Amino acid sequence: MGGRREVSIDRVIARRVSRWRRHAGRVAAHAVLVAAMVVWALPVAWTAVTSFKPHQAIFATPPAIVFAPTLEHYSRTLGIRAGRFIESTSGGIGPSIAKSAVVATWTTVATLVLAIPAGYAFGRLRFRGRKSFAFYTLFTNIAPPIRLLIPYFFVLNRIRLMDTYLGLVTVYLTFSLPFAIWLLITYFEELPRELEEAVAVDGASRFTAFWRIVLPQAGGGVAVTAVFSFINAWNEFLLRSCLPAETAIRAPDTRLSSGRPCPPFPRSVAACSVGSLERS
Repeated sequence: MGGRREVSIDRVIARRVSRWRRHAGRVAAHAVLVAAMVVWALPVAWTAVTSFKPHQAIFATPPAIVFAPTLEHYSRTLGIRAGRFIESTSGGIGPSIAKSAVVATWTTVATLVLAIPAGYAFGRLRFRGRKSFAFYTLFTNIAPPIRLLIPYFFVLNRIRLMDTYLGLVTVYLTFSLPFAIWLLITYFEELPRELEEAVAVDGASRFTAFWRIVLPQAGGGVAVTAVFSFINAWNEFLLRSCLPAETAIRAPDTRLSSGRPCPPFPRSVAACSVGSLERS
């Protein structure tokens, strides 16, 4: 009996030790995650708080904890005067953001207009060379953009589309369209063909079946494609920073890296806050 009791006591102790070890491991893992979040969030929080401080509170010693918040730095950074944007040449980045939104929006619209019928054709129709054409469409997106920079420059300069919205949208289509087509192919292929066959029995044409049956069913895929196309056009940096297109400069990254003098520290902090919001 005494030996059995010792064995049972040892098992209880071993279970408790194992339980405490698991608990300590979880606590340590959570502590590491909290520390990582603090390390990541502290600079972001400091930048956000500093952007609302008045000029005197930013450079106060010791640092001012209690202060009256102000939007002066954001108004100057965005170039807002009297409730409207002023010209970007005066130092405001608001007009640049608006122009970038126009380029990204038109790129998204043009991508969907061309990618939806192409994705439907590759995903639903059967014709000779379908897989080869689909692979070639994706293959055109494999080339690094830096190798296409000089051809883009000469082509846009020759057709007089340099420094225009149409020229930049056309350039963006070369890398957003192949990705959008392949993304839509997967959505169109997953839809059951019985839907189109049932509509065809009722005498509907292929376009009617596509417009009224297939396209609404693939609405989620179209929305995802639109979001990805907009984000890719919005976050693109290389082409719009190298091509001499003032209409394409987007704040704050390309504007702050375009060789212009750096703005004062309060406005730089506000620009970083705006850049963090637009990147997120």
